[in-house]
Amino acid sequence: MTNKQVGAVNLVSGSDILFYYNKGHPDAVFKYKQICNALLSVDTWNEKSKNGFFVQFFDCAHRFVQPTELLVERLCTVSWSSVPQPILSQFVTLLKEIAVTHVYHTKVIIERFFDILLPIVDINASESN
Repeated sequence: MTNKQVGAVNLVSGSDILFYYNKGHPDAVFKYKQICNALLSVDTWNEKSKNGFFVQFFDCAHRFVQPTELLVERLCTVSWSSVPQPILSQFVTLLKEIAVTHVYHTKVIIERFFDILLPIVDINASESN
């Protein structure tokens, strides 16, 4: 399919990408895959890039329908220390909203929340009384 066959779309925001991805638009599918792959290196981004990236998704939890499973999984693997502190609560709220809006994403998100809450234990550390 070419853009002439399906019509060119404006993919400016994360919301736009998800909207057209869920409709199967080839440009949006390509962008979606780019986003998912980019999240694998989010730790190396500068703070401005992280802010710009995450903020575009904060008001569109309703767009994370079932086909967006890979993106949700990638968002769940982002270390919370990688999310800029000023937007961390919004990032967590996005995940919560996705979990309660789309139950098929709930398990992976709740598992991530529990992983965050678990204490980090060093099994090599000696016991001290």
